[in-house]
Amino acid sequence: MLVGAVSMNGQTRWYIEAYRHGIGSIRLPLFICVTMAAVSAAAAVFELWPLALPAGVLCLTQAADCRSRLREYAILRRLLALGRIEPAWRFARRNRQSLCQRSTMRAAWRDATGDDTLPAFYRDLGYRWRHFVPDELFTRHSLVLSGRFWLCAFSLGLIRRPGPFVGGPPRPAAAAPFALRQRRIAAACAFTGFVAVAIWASVSLADGASGRAIMDEVAARHDLPHEFAVEAMLIKGADGREARRVFRRYARAFGPSAYRYLLTVDEPASVHGTAVLTWQRPGEPDDQWTYLPALSVLKRVIGGGRRSSFAGSDFTHEDLVNEDRDDYTYVREGDEAIAGAAVFVVTATPTADIADDSSYAFRRLYIRQDNYLIVETRYYERGSGRPLKTFTVEEAEPVTARAWRPRVAVMTDLVTGGSTRVTTVSRSIAADSVPEDVFSHRFLESRAHL
Repeated sequence: MLVGAVSMNGQTRWYIEAYRHGIGSIRLPLFICVTMAAVSAAAAVFELWPLALPAGVLCLTQAADCRSRLREYAILRRLLALGRIEPAWRFARRNRQSLCQRSTMRAAWRDATGDDTLPAFYRDLGYRWRHFVPDELFTRHSLVLSGRFWLCAFSLGLIRRPGPFVGGPPRPAAAAPFALRQRRIAAACAFTGFVAVAIWASVSLADGASGRAIMDEVAARHDLPHEFAVEAMLIKGADGREARRVFRRYARAFGPSAYRYLLTVDEPASVHGTAVLTWQRPGEPDDQWTYLPALSVLKRVIGGGRRSSFAGSDFTHEDLVNEDRDDYTYVREGDEAIAGAAVFVVTATPTADIADDSSYAFRRLYIRQDNYLIVETRYYERGSGRPLKTFTVEEAEPVTARAWRPRVAVMTDLVTGGSTRVTTVSRSIAADSVPEDVFSHRFLESRAHL
């Protein structure tokens, strides 16, 4: 706020100087364009996009205030030169409330009378550099309670009314010109508007910066109503041995925050037909079943079974589905950068309802700020809290205007040294590629997925 007031007063003086040289009317639009460009550039360089709007509003308010002060300066200088203000010292006292008023009055006085005695006059009245805003702003008769204030607030000093020297008889000396009263109100408007925008920006940043808000945006962008993909999995053990898996993945929404998932293994032949079916409902524990083709059995996965490995890979059954955000608490950490891209860092901790069934004490998510894609996840062990494994997206691709998906991703086990690389072979987000009956028990028990 202090910086804004100082900047506004300095800009007022600069604009008056420009007017003296006959270039004020040219400099104003140039000033607005250059300032807005500088704000946008700063927002891009420092990744401060939420500040761009309030900063832009402040720049426009400053430009409007400078234009208003320039018009006030022109009126004051002409009135003083014509000797139509009597007595002049009384008028100087009347235009003393804000720093911008005093600066404008001083410039007009100096140019019209040839002396510069007003600063000492204002100091004798008790005014110092820190007195920025009109005195009336903080009284019970505040300007913000009047209709005239809001009229001028939205006009930003652009309402024009003929001054006392433009046609017609001069107004009584005791009555301050409407333009001057309007300038006072515009100064109060600039200050009050800046404070309001700053408060709004703070609240918006606080909400937008929360971990839950970031995760809600991740879901809003990337959760699709239906999706099918064929993926190849390369499992590499700590001893260097490799195993390959090819599986199909189905996902479909069955209501708000209710999803069903099916993964069926196609290769190698030894595990062909193995499948994992998951029903996810909001506010309830996930239901999960594993189909074992050798036994033709659909077996329910209970509790800690979600922590078991999927098809011998470094993924657990828990890792294969989207999480219910109500089952976790999200805390935003300090922002970082990965591969030159700015990322949000959010710690996800399971609530007490699912903590016993979860494989992890917590996870740390790294989310790109430009497209809200989770590009890295770090898993931490229950009890000890030591790093357990890391999921990293090496390549990603857009599948809609807003949604992105990993094309190549790697899960690395930090304890054993093994890793699992997943590459997407093909993908479809068409509804007919994910029929509803795919997610039924009958579909698996009838071996229709083979």
